[in-house]
Amino acid sequence: MPAQRRRSPARRTSSPGKQDRLIALAGQRHDLATVPLTQVSRIANAIGAEVSLSPGTARRVLLAHVRALQNGHPSPKEHTS
Repeated sequence: MPAQRRRSPARRTSSPGKQDRLIALAGQRHDLATVPLTQVSRIANAIGAEVSLSPGTARRVLLAHVRALQNGHPSPKEHTS
């Protein structure tokens, strides 16, 4: 039986992931540092569909990013860089 082929980590990071694209597009279209939290779900659903991200994941990721921005902290993704 042939071994399963795996993608190398370098190959996966060669282009932005769906979550990164979601945050980038949301930031281009909205002032995320001031957007009301009540609007984040709608924004995440719309842009998440564009980048083929599930609605629940899109809402979770964008809400965490917006909360971090509004609380004066770098986003969770920026901590890992």
